[in-house]
Amino acid sequence: MTKTSQPNILLVMVDQMSHFVLPIAQPEYRTPHHQAIAPNIAALAKGGMTFTDCYTDSPLCAPARASIATGMHVREHGVCTNGDEFHASTPTFMHSLQELGYRTTVSGKTHSIGPDQLHGFDDRQTTDIYPSDFIWQRDWSQPVQHDPGTSVKKLSQSGIIRTSMQMNYDTEAKNRAVEFMQEHVLNTDNQPFMMMVSFTQPHEPFQALKKHWDLYDGQEFDAPGPESRGDGADHPYNKGLEIYHGINLDPPGDDRIKTSVRAHLAMISQIDDFLGEMMDALDRLQLTEDTIVVFTSDHGEMLGAHQMWFKRSFMEESAHVPLVMSWPGKIKPGVCSEPVSHVDVGPTLVDMAGGTPATVSVKWSGDSLKTMLLDGQDSDWRGTAMVDYWGDGTNTPMMVLREGDLKLAYFIDYEPVLFNLREDPYEMTNVASDPKYADQMASMIAKMTDGFDPAAFKEEQIRLQKNRMMIQRARLKSDSDRLGWDYQPKRDAGKQYVRAAVNVTPAK
Repeated sequence: MTKTSQPNILLVMVDQMSHFVLPIAQPEYRTPHHQAIAPNIAALAKGGMTFTDCYTDSPLCAPARASIATGMHVREHGVCTNGDEFHASTPTFMHSLQELGYRTTVSGKTHSIGPDQLHGFDDRQTTDIYPSDFIWQRDWSQPVQHDPGTSVKKLSQSGIIRTSMQMNYDTEAKNRAVEFMQEHVLNTDNQPFMMMVSFTQPHEPFQALKKHWDLYDGQEFDAPGPESRGDGADHPYNKGLEIYHGINLDPPGDDRIKTSVRAHLAMISQIDDFLGEMMDALDRLQLTEDTIVVFTSDHGEMLGAHQMWFKRSFMEESAHVPLVMSWPGKIKPGVCSEPVSHVDVGPTLVDMAGGTPATVSVKWSGDSLKTMLLDGQDSDWRGTAMVDYWGDGTNTPMMVLREGDLKLAYFIDYEPVLFNLREDPYEMTNVASDPKYADQMASMIAKMTDGFDPAAFKEEQIRLQKNRMMIQRARLKSDSDRLGWDYQPKRDAGKQYVRAAVNVTPAK
């Protein structure tokens, strides 16, 4: 295969994992607690740039992934919940890479809702793990209620297993990714590739193989008690999440908590093995020097911190995610402590691939990290990261801004929450009422709401939600194929292996 000046891109995304559980550089103001055994992630970070203060754009699967794809905030691309349509008319960074000559594909989860299941990918190596219709549409006009599907009762399933649906799916995603890279080196068209490999683990239920579970023999896993619960956990917004997750109905006991934490870390160790297999494939196929590798998670996992679980919250464990980028000989190894966001990923990859304002017509909300990656710093960096949440478990919009040491959560129906992460890294004390922060807090609110009316946005989303719920009811009653939007991977056996290279003609 002839080398190209454009790098290949391998974007590896996991589901529901905070930055703080990984054995990589941590925010300088915070000491890590439980950490996974993940030598391949650690090796990738050692050879690349680790962003210690990266934030998801939304602590929920579908909105977060749409933000990564589009480089836009939730309020701009409109995917607010796990049941909202990702419109085909919304451009993604994959479309931009297609314009730049890339072969684009995905192996694993995208969690896109609606008829378009590609969004700039040429094809998919697997189907998605989740349904693509409006079955998970939420209704903000109704009070928050307990959802058994997201209940902490799932923690009773935590522990050692022989296999699981999630494990089977991730194994297929990894295997298809390696197959794609092997097939790529047989091509002679000199076309660079961009492949996203997207795993569903370590999302709950927290279940692991014995060999990964056993890695943690001898370690102690504590159960955070009431003393670990900060002011933010008792905010009305987070109290609503307690109802939604059923924590108020069935608070997990110590044994269940310890088992769940250990299983979650063990799942990360399995994903680390999968990453190692893909990195070995890059080496074996002599693609390493020509490939940018990105590792991240769509959002975090509370994992019992503040006696909270799963995601959806403004707390650090839910919103603060890992981001590592590596390109041997090009990206300067090191650590960046500037606040960055998932909306910066797309602009960065397009910039690294040679895209310019003249060749890329997409208007990003994020900014390129290229200068930081190549030079180790960027004196012009904006210094902020924004998080929006408009999903299930609440009926009020949440907007978060990280600026310097401060993190502000703002709501149209509740009082704001402000943390000084330098002085209070575990978010125990809400300082929103402290007069010394009044001016900066007012400035941060103005930045989040500049040109944007969250109350009007909420009303529009309620209207759209009712439309989607009506369409879903109609689809379920019709004779048409409800699964018509789910992607069916196409593999033409007539173009595989020898048949792909030989002009087979009938015998005379």
